[in-house]
Amino acid sequence: MDTSLGEMRVLTERVVGSQLHGLQNEYSDTDTVKVVCSDLLTILSPWKKVSGTHETSSTSDKTSFEFNHFMKLVCAGNASTMEVVWSNEFVSDTPIWRLFMTDVMMGKFHNTEGIYRSHKGYAHSQLERIWNEGVDSRRGRKAACAYIRTLWQGAELLLFGSVAYPVPQYLADILIPIKEGTRRYDEHEFKELAEPWIEYIDAAYERKKDNLIIPDIERAEILIETAYLNNLEG
Repeated sequence: MDTSLGEMRVLTERVVGSQLHGLQNEYSDTDTVKVVCSDLLTILSPWKKVSGTHETSSTSDKTSFEFNHFMKLVCAGNASTMEVVWSNEFVSDTPIWRLFMTDVMMGKFHNTEGIYRSHKGYAHSQLERIWNEGVDSRRGRKAACAYIRTLWQGAELLLFGSVAYPVPQYLADILIPIKEGTRRYDEHEFKELAEPWIEYIDAAYERKKDNLIIPDIERAEILIETAYLNNLEG
């Protein structure tokens, strides 16, 4: 039985990772994420599995999200999808994506509580990687950068409703030495370095928690329906 994806329409392909953040070096690959719509028969069939993909090579890292699932993650404040949403570097774009971004800019899918919890949770997962891999290892340094950058991203979203890339110079000045290994930290030193970013996102949430914004699920479902039932690719 064929359980592969049917023909897909790519709604957008965005650059993410170090190239977007302005933290790339000569060893950095190009990370991109596609948001796609599979054909409706594939979506409806109980015999076909529709899921994202992840392909890695020596020069690139490519991930895809099915749009209906991507929208659900966005409305939950998911940290990884927020990076895609606010990426200003793209390979391709479509009217459906521009409709989606119009709603995003209007705050239709903003989730105050979700952004806070998702970004703190993702950062915590990176913290576990740091200690498991070792703060001086290549993977540990990468996780350390992701930890701080994710806390910054979450705070920016809570305070301003958007994220501007690349990261600001003051943050790049902290992250690049960590990534390159030119500034090494033991566990205690890294905790001291990271503390202001924990305080930043916590303070941002404190400012917003009495006026929580929740996503407009009805509008999200209308946009999903529009994407799958209409061929607005041009």
